[in-house]
Amino acid sequence: MGEARWIDYWVVDVYTHRPFQGNPASVVLDAVDWDASRRINVSRELGGWDTAFVLPRLSPGGDLALRWFTANCELPFSVHGTLAALHVLMETGQYAAPIQLGIETLSGIRTAWITDHEGEMRPFVEVPLPQIEQAPVSRDPLCEALLVSPAALQEDLPLAQDGMSLLVPFRRRQSLFELSPDLRKLSRLGLEADITSFVCFCDEPEGEVQWHVRCFAPGLGIAEDPVTGTAHAAVCAYLLAHGRLAATDEEFICWGAQGDCLDRHGRVQLYVVVDEQRRPVQIRVGGAAVTVLRGQLRLE
Repeated sequence: MGEARWIDYWVVDVYTHRPFQGNPASVVLDAVDWDASRRINVSRELGGWDTAFVLPRLSPGGDLALRWFTANCELPFSVHGTLAALHVLMETGQYAAPIQLGIETLSGIRTAWITDHEGEMRPFVEVPLPQIEQAPVSRDPLCEALLVSPAALQEDLPLAQDGMSLLVPFRRRQSLFELSPDLRKLSRLGLEADITSFVCFCDEPEGEVQWHVRCFAPGLGIAEDPVTGTAHAAVCAYLLAHGRLAATDEEFICWGAQGDCLDRHGRVQLYVVVDEQRRPVQIRVGGAAVTVLRGQLRLE
C-alpha cells in the first residue's frame, strides 16, 4: 500500500447567502492527472452531486480548465458547478473582482466573470443561448402527468421546448407551489417526446423576483432539482419572446427563484444583453454562494 495523500475539498451552496439553501456542488482544486474513474469516485464520496475539478489551462485562450463529474458520469457543463468553483477560487485568493476569465471545457471555452456586487464578489458564467421551439407534447397528457387541471396553465402562453427541456407556464404561483406530479407518468411522457426535464414556471412577480421555477427530471433520476441555472436562462428567453419581460435597455438584470418548495431557497441572477428586436444575444447566470463544508479526502 502506497503512502496516503490528502487533498482539500469544498462543498458550496450556490444561489444563496445561507448554508443549506440553493444548490450544492463540490470543488476540488488539486486534481491534475486524475482519470475519469477517480473523479467519479471522489464525486460519489462527496455526495454524488456535481463536483467541479479545477485544472490548469491547456491553451492560450483560457485562464483555467474545469471538468464536472457526478457519481455516475462526466458532465459536459455545469452552471452551478462552475459558480461553486469560481467562489472557491475567490475565497482562496486566486481571483478577485472585477475580472473576466476564459474557462476551458470539453465543449469549448466559456466566459466567466467575477463582479463586485455592492462590496460582495459574485461569479457569473455565460450560458449557451436557449433555442425556444414548439413543444412536442400537448397539454392534456402533460396535465395528466402533472396531476393538474389544464386551467392551471397559462391560456395565452404556449408550451415550448428548449433542447431536451419542456417549458410549462403556470397561471399562479400558488398552483406551481402545490404541484405534485406523477413522476412515473412524467418519465414515460419524457421518453415518448425525447424530453429529460420539465421546467414548470410562473411569472407572477414577488419582490425583485420576476419568476419562480420548479424543475422535474425523473428520467434522469432527479425527482426535483433544487436550482437549475440553464432553466432560468430558458425561462428568461421564453418570456422575452412572448413580451412578458420588460427589456427597456440593451443590457439588464433580472431575477428568478427556485427551490422554495424543497426548503432550498435559491435566487438566480441573470445579466442579459438583447438586440434591437429584444432577442437575447448573451445571458450570464450567477448569484451568491457560500461554503458550507471544507475538508480533506484521503487518496492512495
